[in-house]
Amino acid sequence: MAQKSKTTGRQRARKAASKPDKVTIRKLPTGIPGLDAILGGGLPEFSFNIIAGGPGCGKTTFAHQFVFANATEQRPAIYFTILGESPIKMLRYQQQYTFFIRPC
Repeated sequence: MAQKSKTTGRQRARKAASKPDKVTIRKLPTGIPGLDAILGGGLPEFSFNIIAGGPGCGKTTFAHQFVFANATEQRPAIYFTILGESPIKMLRYQQQYTFFIRPC
């Protein structure tokens, strides 16, 4: 006859503790419906993303649209750039888009 292995309560607790709970990763919409569909709802919250591409391909516009789609008083957003156009020039260009909200 096969002998059943007996597990103690401590062994069961240790085994249960070793199985991590599934983490839910919230997605932030990009503000671009088609891209959000491809990304499964947007970019993962708390993720670090590098936007790269050639000059004039829309990197700055995409980044600004993402910030405008998600920033609130309770959850502010910040935009960093190391190379690019002057802030005045970027602001002038971004004002033509529907996602732009004039700062107070």
